Amino acid sequence: MATSVPNSARRATARRGALLCSTALVAAALAFAPQAAQAQEAIDGGAHEIVDGDGLGEGAPPSTRPSPWIVGGNLTVGEITTGLLTVRNRGSVSNDNGWIAIGSDATGTVTVTGPGSTWTVGAGLSVGQSGAGALTIADGGAVLAGSASIASHGGTSTATVTGPGSSWTVTNSLNVGEGGAGILTIEDGGALTTGYANLGRFGGSAGTATVTGAGSSWTNAGSLFLGEVGTGALSVAEGGAMSSGAIYMGYGFGAGGTATITGTDSTLTVTGDLYVGMNGNGSVTVSNGAQLSTTNSVYLSYGPGSGALTVTGPGSTVYSGGPFSLGGDVGDSIATVSDGGRIYAPLDHHRHRRGLAGGRDGDGSRIRAHQ
Repeated sequence: MATSVPNSARRATARRGALLCSTALVAAALAFAPQAAQAQEAIDGGAHEIVDGDGLGEGAPPSTRPSPWIVGGNLTVGEITTGLLTVRNRGSVSNDNGWIAIGSDATGTVTVTGPGSTWTVGAGLSVGQSGAGALTIADGGAVLAGSASIASHGGTSTATVTGPGSSWTVTNSLNVGEGGAGILTIEDGGALTTGYANLGRFGGSAGTATVTGAGSSWTNAGSLFLGEVGTGALSVAEGGAMSSGAIYMGYGFGAGGTATITGTDSTLTVTGDLYVGMNGNGSVTVSNGAQLSTTNSVYLSYGPGSGALTVTGPGSTVYSGGPFSLGGDVGDSIATVSDGGRIYAPLDHHRHRRGLAGGRDGDGSRIRAHQ
Protein backbone atom coordinates (compact mmCIF):
# COMPACT_ATOMS: atom_id res chain seq x y z
CA MET A 1 0.00 0.00 0.00
CA ALA A 2 1.41 3.32 -1.00
CA THR A 3 2.24 5.68 1.80
CA SER A 4 0.98 9.21 1.34
CA VAL A 5 3.41 12.09 1.85
CA PRO A 6 2.14 14.80 4.17
CA ASN A 7 1.60 18.20 2.61
CA SER A 8 4.09 19.82 5.02
CA ALA A 9 6.86 17.44 3.90
CA ARG A 10 6.08 18.12 0.25
CA ARG A 11 6.33 21.85 0.91
CA ALA A 12 9.66 21.43 2.76
CA THR A 13 11.05 19.34 -0.09
CA ALA A 14 9.97 21.96 -2.58
CA ARG A 15 11.62 24.71 -0.52
CA ARG A 16 14.89 22.72 -0.34
CA GLY A 17 14.80 22.19 -4.09
CA ALA A 18 14.22 25.87 -4.71
CA LEU A 19 17.05 26.76 -2.31
CA LEU A 20 19.47 24.38 -4.03
CA CYS A 21 18.49 25.79 -7.39
CA SER A 22 18.98 29.35 -6.17
CA THR A 23 22.37 28.46 -4.65
CA ALA A 24 23.49 26.91 -7.93
CA LEU A 25 22.40 30.01 -9.84
CA VAL A 26 24.27 32.32 -7.43
CA ALA A 27 27.41 30.18 -7.67
CA ALA A 28 27.24 30.26 -11.44
CA ALA A 29 26.76 34.03 -11.44
CA LEU A 30 29.72 34.53 -9.14
CA ALA A 31 31.90 32.32 -11.29
CA PHE A 32 31.41 34.62 -14.26
CA ALA A 33 31.21 37.96 -12.38
CA PRO A 34 34.24 40.32 -12.28
CA GLN A 35 36.33 39.50 -9.23
CA ALA A 36 37.02 42.13 -6.57
CA ALA A 37 40.66 43.01 -5.92
CA GLN A 38 42.36 40.89 -3.28
CA ALA A 39 42.82 42.41 0.16
CA GLN A 40 46.60 41.88 -0.06
CA GLU A 41 48.80 42.08 -3.13
CA ALA A 42 52.50 41.26 -3.39
CA ILE A 43 54.64 41.83 -6.49
CA ASP A 44 57.70 39.62 -6.05
CA GLY A 45 59.88 36.96 -7.65
CA GLY A 46 60.96 39.28 -10.47
CA ALA A 47 57.39 40.18 -11.46
CA HIS A 48 56.71 43.51 -13.16
CA GLU A 49 53.17 44.81 -12.94
CA ILE A 50 52.20 47.63 -15.32
CA VAL A 51 49.09 49.77 -14.96
CA ASP A 52 48.30 51.74 -18.11
CA GLY A 53 45.47 54.23 -18.49
CA ASP A 54 45.04 53.17 -22.12
CA GLY A 55 43.83 49.74 -21.02
CA LEU A 56 44.89 46.19 -20.26
CA GLY A 57 47.49 44.84 -22.70
CA GLU A 58 48.26 48.29 -24.10
CA GLY A 59 51.68 49.88 -24.53
CA ALA A 60 55.17 48.45 -24.65
CA PRO A 61 55.73 46.38 -22.69
CA PRO A 62 52.01 45.54 -22.49
CA SER A 63 50.16 46.48 -19.34
CA THR A 64 49.37 43.63 -16.96
CA ARG A 65 46.69 45.22 -14.79
CA PRO A 66 43.57 47.20 -15.59
CA SER A 67 43.27 50.83 -14.58
CA PRO A 68 42.20 51.78 -12.01
CA TRP A 69 43.82 49.00 -9.99
CA ILE A 70 42.14 49.17 -6.59
CA VAL A 71 43.79 47.03 -3.93
CA GLY A 72 41.41 46.62 -1.02
CA GLY A 73 44.28 46.30 1.47
CA ASN A 74 48.06 46.56 1.36
CA LEU A 75 50.38 46.49 -1.64
CA THR A 76 53.95 45.17 -1.44
CA VAL A 77 56.51 45.65 -4.21
CA GLY A 78 59.52 43.41 -3.50
CA GLU A 79 58.66 41.25 -0.51
CA ILE A 80 61.48 38.71 -0.42
CA THR A 81 63.25 39.08 -3.77
CA THR A 82 62.46 41.58 -6.56
CA GLY A 83 59.32 43.38 -7.62
CA LEU A 84 58.56 46.24 -10.02
CA LEU A 85 55.50 48.42 -10.52
CA THR A 86 54.99 50.98 -13.30
CA VAL A 87 52.02 53.34 -13.50
CA ARG A 88 51.83 55.22 -16.81
CA ASN A 89 49.57 57.00 -19.30
CA ARG A 90 46.97 58.20 -16.76
CA GLY A 91 46.97 54.87 -14.99
CA SER A 92 45.78 54.74 -11.39
CA VAL A 93 46.62 52.55 -8.38
CA SER A 94 45.18 52.85 -4.88
CA ASN A 95 45.71 50.83 -1.69
CA ASP A 96 45.98 51.13 2.09
CA ASN A 97 49.62 50.67 3.14
CA GLY A 98 52.34 50.55 0.51
CA TRP A 99 55.63 48.74 1.13
CA ILE A 100 58.58 48.77 -1.24
CA ALA A 101 61.35 46.22 -0.49
CA ILE A 102 60.26 44.66 2.79
CA GLY A 103 62.91 41.98 3.37
CA SER A 104 66.58 42.74 3.92
CA ASP A 105 67.45 41.04 0.60
CA ALA A 106 64.48 42.47 -1.28
CA THR A 107 64.58 45.05 -4.07
CA GLY A 108 61.52 47.05 -5.02
CA THR A 109 61.07 49.70 -7.71
CA VAL A 110 58.01 51.84 -8.35
CA THR A 111 57.74 54.36 -11.21
CA VAL A 112 54.77 56.70 -11.64
CA THR A 113 55.16 58.60 -14.88
CA GLY A 114 53.18 60.88 -17.16
CA PRO A 115 50.44 63.48 -16.61
CA GLY A 116 47.43 61.99 -14.84
CA SER A 117 49.24 58.89 -13.61
CA THR A 118 48.64 58.45 -9.87
CA TRP A 119 49.42 56.19 -6.92
CA THR A 120 47.27 56.84 -3.86
CA VAL A 121 48.36 55.27 -0.56
CA GLY A 122 45.68 55.87 2.02
CA ALA A 123 47.84 55.04 5.04
CA GLY A 124 51.65 54.71 5.15
CA LEU A 125 54.16 54.38 2.32
CA SER A 126 57.53 52.80 3.11
CA VAL A 127 60.22 53.14 0.45
CA GLY A 128 62.74 50.55 1.60
CA GLN A 129 61.40 48.84 4.70
CA SER A 130 64.56 46.76 5.23
CA GLY A 131 65.72 46.23 1.64
CA ALA A 132 66.60 48.54 -1.25
CA GLY A 133 63.59 50.54 -2.36
CA ALA A 134 63.29 53.12 -5.13
CA LEU A 135 60.39 55.43 -5.93
CA THR A 136 60.45 57.66 -9.04
CA ILE A 137 57.74 60.20 -9.85
CA ALA A 138 58.39 61.64 -13.29
CA ASP A 139 56.99 63.72 -16.15
CA GLY A 140 53.83 64.85 -14.40
CA GLY A 141 53.08 61.74 -12.33
CA ALA A 142 51.68 62.07 -8.80
CA VAL A 143 51.86 60.11 -5.55
CA LEU A 144 49.71 60.81 -2.50
CA ALA A 145 50.26 59.21 0.91
CA GLY A 146 49.08 59.66 4.47
CA SER A 147 52.62 59.31 5.81
CA ALA A 148 55.90 58.11 4.31
CA SER A 149 59.41 56.95 5.12
CA ILE A 150 62.56 56.30 3.10
CA ALA A 151 64.91 53.61 4.49
CA SER A 152 62.74 52.66 7.45
CA HIS A 153 64.88 49.99 9.13
CA GLY A 154 68.14 49.67 7.23
CA GLY A 155 69.87 49.67 3.88
CA THR A 156 69.83 52.49 1.33
CA SER A 157 66.68 53.64 -0.44
CA THR A 158 65.78 56.55 -2.69
CA ALA A 159 62.85 58.69 -3.76
CA THR A 160 63.01 61.08 -6.73
CA VAL A 161 60.48 63.65 -7.91
CA THR A 162 61.54 64.93 -11.31
CA GLY A 163 60.07 67.08 -14.08
CA PRO A 164 57.48 69.87 -14.25
CA GLY A 165 54.11 68.82 -12.85
CA SER A 166 55.51 65.82 -10.97
CA SER A 167 54.37 65.82 -7.35
CA TRP A 168 54.52 63.89 -4.11
CA THR A 169 52.08 64.86 -1.36
CA VAL A 170 52.50 63.45 2.15
CA THR A 171 49.69 64.61 4.42
CA ASN A 172 51.46 63.90 7.70
CA SER A 173 55.09 62.94 8.39
CA LEU A 174 57.92 62.15 6.00
CA ASN A 175 60.98 60.43 7.50
CA VAL A 176 64.08 60.31 5.30
CA GLY A 177 66.61 57.94 6.84
CA GLU A 178 64.49 56.59 9.66
CA GLY A 179 66.71 53.61 10.45
CA GLY A 180 68.92 53.38 7.35
CA ALA A 181 70.24 55.72 4.67
CA GLY A 182 67.46 57.62 2.88
CA ILE A 183 68.05 59.81 -0.17
CA LEU A 184 65.41 62.26 -1.41
CA THR A 185 65.76 64.30 -4.61
CA ILE A 186 63.41 66.96 -5.99
CA GLU A 187 64.69 68.17 -9.33
CA ASP A 188 63.89 69.81 -12.66
CA GLY A 189 60.58 71.33 -11.56
CA GLY A 190 59.31 68.54 -9.31
CA ALA A 191 57.34 69.38 -6.16
CA LEU A 192 57.06 67.82 -2.70
CA THR A 193 54.49 68.79 -0.06
CA THR A 194 54.66 67.43 3.50
CA GLY A 195 52.99 67.95 6.85
CA TYR A 196 56.26 67.71 8.79
CA ALA A 197 59.56 66.00 8.13
CA ASN A 198 62.65 64.42 9.62
CA LEU A 199 66.03 63.69 8.06
CA GLY A 200 68.08 61.23 10.13
CA ARG A 201 65.52 60.22 12.73
CA PHE A 202 67.14 57.44 14.78
CA GLY A 203 70.70 56.78 15.89
CA GLY A 204 72.91 55.50 13.06
CA SER A 205 70.51 56.70 10.39
CA ALA A 206 71.27 59.25 7.66
CA GLY A 207 68.82 61.34 5.69
CA THR A 208 69.74 63.47 2.69
CA ALA A 209 67.43 65.78 0.75
CA THR A 210 68.28 67.81 -2.35
CA VAL A 211 66.03 70.43 -3.97
CA THR A 212 67.66 71.52 -7.20
CA GLY A 213 66.73 73.35 -10.39
CA ALA A 214 64.43 76.22 -11.23
CA GLY A 215 60.82 75.44 -10.31
CA SER A 216 61.76 72.60 -7.96
CA SER A 217 60.15 73.00 -4.55
CA TRP A 218 59.60 71.41 -1.17
CA THR A 219 56.85 72.88 1.01
CA ASN A 220 56.85 71.57 4.57
CA ALA A 221 53.99 72.95 6.65
CA GLY A 222 55.30 71.92 10.07
CA SER A 223 58.65 71.36 11.74
CA LEU A 224 61.73 69.96 10.03
CA PHE A 225 64.39 68.03 11.96
CA LEU A 226 67.82 67.81 10.35
CA GLY A 227 69.39 65.13 12.51
CA GLU A 228 66.97 64.27 15.30
CA VAL A 229 69.23 61.52 16.64
CA GLY A 230 71.01 60.54 13.41
CA THR A 231 72.45 62.84 10.73
CA GLY A 232 70.45 64.99 8.33
CA ALA A 233 71.61 67.03 5.35
CA LEU A 234 69.58 69.48 3.24
CA SER A 235 70.77 71.05 -0.01
CA VAL A 236 68.89 73.73 -1.96
CA ALA A 237 70.68 74.58 -5.21
CA GLU A 238 70.43 76.01 -8.74
CA GLY A 239 67.21 77.93 -8.18
CA GLY A 240 65.40 75.38 -6.01
CA ALA A 241 63.08 76.56 -3.23
CA MET A 242 62.36 75.14 0.21
CA SER A 243 59.92 76.46 2.80
CA SER A 244 59.32 75.03 6.24
CA GLY A 245 58.06 75.70 9.72
CA ALA A 246 60.65 75.74 12.50
CA ILE A 247 63.89 73.91 11.70
CA TYR A 248 65.87 72.00 14.34
CA MET A 249 69.43 70.98 13.42
CA GLY A 250 71.43 68.53 15.52
CA TYR A 251 68.51 68.03 17.88
CA GLY A 252 69.64 65.01 19.96
CA PHE A 253 72.94 64.20 21.64
CA GLY A 254 75.34 62.95 18.98
CA ALA A 255 73.09 64.15 16.16
CA GLY A 256 74.28 66.33 13.29
CA GLY A 257 72.46 68.56 10.84
CA THR A 258 73.66 70.59 7.86
CA ALA A 259 71.96 72.88 5.37
CA THR A 260 73.52 74.28 2.20
CA ILE A 261 71.74 76.91 0.15
CA THR A 262 73.70 77.84 -2.94
CA GLY A 263 73.19 79.60 -6.25
CA THR A 264 71.23 82.59 -7.48
CA ASP A 265 67.48 82.29 -6.82
CA SER A 266 67.97 79.37 -4.43
CA THR A 267 65.93 80.04 -1.29
CA LEU A 268 65.21 78.56 2.12
CA THR A 269 62.28 80.23 3.88
CA VAL A 270 61.64 79.35 7.53
CA THR A 271 58.22 80.34 8.87
CA GLY A 272 59.34 80.00 12.47
CA ASP A 273 62.63 79.73 14.38
CA LEU A 274 65.87 78.28 13.04
CA TYR A 275 67.95 76.32 15.57
CA VAL A 276 71.46 75.55 14.32
CA GLY A 277 72.96 73.08 16.82
CA MET A 278 71.04 72.04 19.91
CA ASN A 279 72.21 68.99 21.88
CA GLY A 280 74.11 67.98 18.75
CA ASN A 281 75.88 70.01 16.08
CA GLY A 282 74.52 72.09 13.22
CA SER A 283 75.88 74.16 10.38
CA VAL A 284 74.42 76.33 7.63
CA THR A 285 76.15 77.66 4.50
CA VAL A 286 74.58 80.30 2.26
CA SER A 287 76.65 80.95 -0.86
CA ASN A 288 76.76 82.14 -4.47
CA GLY A 289 73.82 84.53 -4.25
CA ALA A 290 71.40 82.28 -2.34
CA GLN A 291 69.00 83.53 0.33
CA LEU A 292 67.90 82.28 3.74
CA SER A 293 65.11 84.03 5.64
CA THR A 294 63.23 83.39 8.87
CA THR A 295 60.06 84.99 10.18
CA ASN A 296 61.29 84.47 13.76
CA SER A 297 64.70 84.01 15.38
CA VAL A 298 68.00 82.41 14.42
CA TYR A 299 69.81 80.56 17.21
CA LEU A 300 73.36 79.30 16.76
CA SER A 301 74.06 76.71 19.46
CA TYR A 302 70.84 76.46 21.42
CA GLY A 303 72.21 74.01 23.99
CA PRO A 304 75.48 72.15 24.55
CA GLY A 305 76.04 71.48 20.83
CA SER A 306 77.85 73.73 18.38
CA GLY A 307 76.33 75.93 15.70
CA ALA A 308 77.96 77.58 12.69
CA LEU A 309 76.70 79.92 9.97
CA THR A 310 78.66 80.92 6.87
CA VAL A 311 77.38 83.53 4.41
CA THR A 312 79.69 84.00 1.46
CA GLY A 313 79.61 85.53 -2.02
CA PRO A 314 77.92 88.55 -3.61
CA GLY A 315 74.16 88.53 -3.10
CA SER A 316 74.24 85.79 -0.47
CA THR A 317 71.89 86.92 2.28
CA VAL A 318 70.52 85.82 5.64
CA TYR A 319 67.50 87.71 6.93
CA SER A 320 66.42 87.05 10.50
CA GLY A 321 62.94 88.27 11.35
CA GLY A 322 63.62 87.94 15.08
CA PRO A 323 66.61 87.92 17.44
CA PHE A 324 69.85 86.56 16.04
CA SER A 325 71.58 84.72 18.86
CA LEU A 326 75.11 83.34 18.87
CA GLY A 327 75.72 80.76 21.59
CA GLY A 328 74.14 80.01 24.91
CA ASP A 329 75.85 79.24 28.15
CA VAL A 330 77.42 75.96 27.02
CA GLY A 331 77.70 75.47 23.26
CA ASP A 332 80.09 77.04 20.78
CA SER A 333 78.91 79.15 17.86
CA ILE A 334 80.34 81.22 15.05
CA ALA A 335 78.93 83.33 12.22
CA THR A 336 81.24 84.08 9.31
CA VAL A 337 80.36 86.56 6.58
CA SER A 338 82.73 86.92 3.62
CA ASP A 339 83.14 88.02 0.00
CA GLY A 340 80.03 90.19 -0.16
CA GLY A 341 77.68 88.08 1.95
CA ARG A 342 75.23 89.80 4.29
CA ILE A 343 73.28 89.13 7.48
CA TYR A 344 70.32 91.29 8.50
CA ALA A 345 68.74 91.16 11.95
CA PRO A 346 66.30 93.47 13.78
CA LEU A 347 67.04 96.09 16.41
CA ASP A 348 65.39 95.81 19.79
CA HIS A 349 63.72 98.78 21.44
CA HIS A 350 67.13 99.94 22.71
CA ARG A 351 68.43 99.82 19.12
CA HIS A 352 70.78 96.97 19.97
CA ARG A 353 71.43 94.11 17.59
CA ARG A 354 69.93 91.46 19.84
CA GLY A 355 73.07 89.41 20.22
CA LEU A 356 74.13 89.75 16.59
CA ALA A 357 77.89 89.33 16.31
CA GLY A 358 80.50 87.31 14.46
CA GLY A 359 83.32 87.58 11.99
CA ARG A 360 83.17 89.23 8.61
CA ASP A 361 85.76 89.46 5.89
CA GLY A 362 85.99 90.78 2.34
CA ASP A 363 84.82 93.87 0.52
CA GLY A 364 81.09 94.43 0.69
CA SER A 365 80.46 91.94 3.49
CA ARG A 366 77.98 93.24 6.05
CA ILE A 367 76.31 92.38 9.32
CA ARG A 368 73.49 94.86 9.59
CA ALA A 369 70.62 95.59 11.95
CA HIS A 370 67.21 96.71 10.75
CA GLN A 371 64.05 98.06 12.37
